[in-house]
Amino acid sequence: MSFIVIAAFLMPAFAGTPIGQISSMDNDINSAVTMPPWPTGAWYDDRATGWMQEVNEVNDVNDLNDVNEVHEGTGSMKIAFTLWGSGNVDVEPKMAFSPALDFSDHNNLAITLWVWSDRTDSKFREIILYDNDNPPHNGRFIAHPPDSNGWTKVVANLKEFSWYDGTTPISPDDANWSSIGTIGLFSSCGLPANETVPNIHDIYLDDLRLDNAQVALSQATIVNAARVFGTITVDGNAADWANLVDSDVVDFDLATVPNPPNGNLHVKYRLAWDPDYLYILVQEQPGDLVATEANQVGGYAQLWSLDDRFGGDAYYDALALYFDFTNVHPILGCRENISLWLYLGLNSKGKPDVMMAWTNAIWAHNQPAAVTNGMARTSGTLGNRVIEAKVMWSDLDSAIDAWRLPEGGLAAAVKPGYIFGCNPRVNDFEKSIAWFAPTTERGAAWLNGTLWDWEGTPSATGIYAKNVRLVCPAADLNGDCYVNFKDYAQFAGQWGNDGCNNLNGFCNGADIVIDGAVNMIDLAKFTQEWLSE
Repeated sequence: MSFIVIAAFLMPAFAGTPIGQISSMDNDINSAVTMPPWPTGAWYDDRATGWMQEVNEVNDVNDLNDVNEVHEGTGSMKIAFTLWGSGNVDVEPKMAFSPALDFSDHNNLAITLWVWSDRTDSKFREIILYDNDNPPHNGRFIAHPPDSNGWTKVVANLKEFSWYDGTTPISPDDANWSSIGTIGLFSSCGLPANETVPNIHDIYLDDLRLDNAQVALSQATIVNAARVFGTITVDGNAADWANLVDSDVVDFDLATVPNPPNGNLHVKYRLAWDPDYLYILVQEQPGDLVATEANQVGGYAQLWSLDDRFGGDAYYDALALYFDFTNVHPILGCRENISLWLYLGLNSKGKPDVMMAWTNAIWAHNQPAAVTNGMARTSGTLGNRVIEAKVMWSDLDSAIDAWRLPEGGLAAAVKPGYIFGCNPRVNDFEKSIAWFAPTTERGAAWLNGTLWDWEGTPSATGIYAKNVRLVCPAADLNGDCYVNFKDYAQFAGQWGNDGCNNLNGFCNGADIVIDGAVNMIDLAKFTQEWLSE
């Protein structure tokens, strides 16, 4: 099926914007907007001054990996980064829509774009939309870095954008979706330390389109969290967890992640739940036996503020868990997407046990309201430390912006089968100013072995992503917390299905061990839980 591109000026704003090409980016011959080709965008120096830069945008015809056979048009737009000295350069070419485009049906729409980069230090960063309010709101979609050089298709579902009034986060409902006036395509280039002469690092952009929203087939690992019946006492003792056989264990060893950082902290963690609380158990594993660990304390969290950039998590061992309770954002951990980022410190000095919570895309600032009725307790000695913690669902409902939560809030969503994003990051720092001058270790990473926003944070649907599924128990397929013939009938209806994924609810829960198929392994688990009642 081919799309007929209709110029935006032919369509009244209230009718909605037709799906099709927005810009071909090769002199905009077939552009759906009534304006000249893309202008030169603003550039930004995000390092110290003292070096020169030149940023050019040109409409360039190239056969980069047979681009013309893949994309529409006769060429692509080149963003050429020419740098002298050292530092980073960012550029955001913008195009104004005349008239404004109507994205009122934004929950069902996506913006797509093809991007080519000649090296890993030149990256396409964000798609930014600006509405026609005065001053305009801006909506930002953070593009995950491609796995390799060459052409990559960026798919930005409009419901995945984070919206701001200036720099203040706002609800997507507050954006003027019926009057989107400008789009920006934000890219950046960093000059590697080993380069001392001018170099050109190019990015090519092609075929900007408005399309139907797309649901991704996720490769994220699903981790079951068991329903707690009775009480878990948060005292640093793991004995309460002995019977929670459906709470899967996540093993996170800094020494074995890809491209391991300079750290060796090894932890295992589990989650559990009841209608009131989310419970977390963290157990250190043998291996982290650096002498300076004896200086560790647990009461670090209150140090973190915007005025203390070298304290907090840059000083102490911790497991950080990033939560995306709506599970819609493309990158886990980027501050624009934060609903809750929970830091749990490992303690070896008998100091107070404190959790640190960041919420609502507010970076590096503790939000204690999120853990008002929660607590954390540690125990053990170096190499065998334990954290036990709980957080109250209703506290999170009160402390997190409503648009970062499921409809009706967590209190309504928390039931068997609910899945949300929960990605771990381990810090292993030994009380040094670890970001810039490590004295012993500089170990901090996600499961993919990297750290920073954009460059480091994993894709929410990639192989290193983690999601949590609430179960009660895992073989309870109909959500009544019992395993019986009702569940067996649902299980039997899925028997032999080998296409279980996030798009079909993992075969409506029958893929109990979440390996993509309903087979003897799931049957064994089903039988075990049925007979144990």
